[in-house]
Amino acid sequence: EVSDDTPTLARTEITPAKLQGLVPFSIEIQGDWASFREEMVALLVDAKDIAEASAFATGSGSNAPFGIVTALDATAASEVSMATNGAFGVEDIYTFQQSLPARFRPNASWVMENTNLNRVRQFGTANNYHGFTVDLTAEGIPSIMGKNVYESSAMDSTLSTAGVQNSVVFGDFSNYYIIDRIGSLQIELVPHLLNTSNNLPDGQRAWYAYCRVGADSVNDNAFILGQNASS
Repeated sequence: EVSDDTPTLARTEITPAKLQGLVPFSIEIQGDWASFREEMVALLVDAKDIAEASAFATGSGSNAPFGIVTALDATAASEVSMATNGAFGVEDIYTFQQSLPARFRPNASWVMENTNLNRVRQFGTANNYHGFTVDLTAEGIPSIMGKNVYESSAMDSTLSTAGVQNSVVFGDFSNYYIIDRIGSLQIELVPHLLNTSNNLPDGQRAWYAYCRVGADSVNDNAFILGQNASS
């Protein structure tokens, strides 16, 4: 008789948080600057991209997305320390790659801050030919161990002997969910702003931008968080 192998099913809950911004402007500037709307929309879209780039890396999860670093930090099974406190070496790349379960490696990617990417670029020396990635003619590192490499400006870049720095994420990002409500960024015209003292129009309008987005790791085992930490 075959055993009962019914899996345990659980619901994943990711709560969207609201990101919003307001750009007030006078009726006069709208009439005098023909490309005003296009310029403001471009700025609002850029602001959203910057906010999300930070949130998806280190967002607190409190009225904000859970960044991948936040989701993995303090998860002992995902944390892997560098060999030497205060240093990032080629041996750490091997440790991080080997620490990720084999079933998640085929679709894995590397994420780190540019300072650490530049450290990786310098791994190839006379004694470490196997550590060579690219020379100074290349714009960036396309891959490490055959896996794509991405930059995240919000991640830790320092290598201090005090405290813990979350320097590298390596894993299968199909297990990190980003949930957008109402599609993407919505930008609406507020036709008249009302004076706060008398509730009458004061000759100003505004562009109001908003979106609702949530994010979280749904399987921490699909990632490792490479840390610079004292043993």
